[in-house]
Amino acid sequence: TNTFTMVNHVLSKIKKKMSQFNPNQFQQMQQMQQMQQMQQMMVEREMKKIEIKERISSYSMVVKKCFNNCIKDFETATLSKKENGCIEKCSIKTFKHYIESAKVFRENQQA
Repeated sequence: TNTFTMVNHVLSKIKKKMSQFNPNQFQQMQQMQQMQQMQQMMVEREMKKIEIKERISSYSMVVKKCFNNCIKDFETATLSKKENGCIEKCSIKTFKHYIESAKVFRENQQA
């Protein structure tokens, strides 16, 4: 019975508070929450767009850098073994650098 009495007491408090609550306030709160959720979704969408643009830009920079550093012979349509190896090493090294930079950036953002 003690627990039952406590539950009834809590319920009566809740009912009392709910009776004091204006339905318009509740509706306004719901609208505010919906607006905040929409704003959050819009921010997340824009952040994803920025992230995609950054990835494309980074990829493009890697291609340009490795092409300029590695491709020397324009006489043939295929890459030489030396050029192919250079591009592979260059791209791996550059992507590792970007990954480490992004990791450090994220850590600094969280700190």
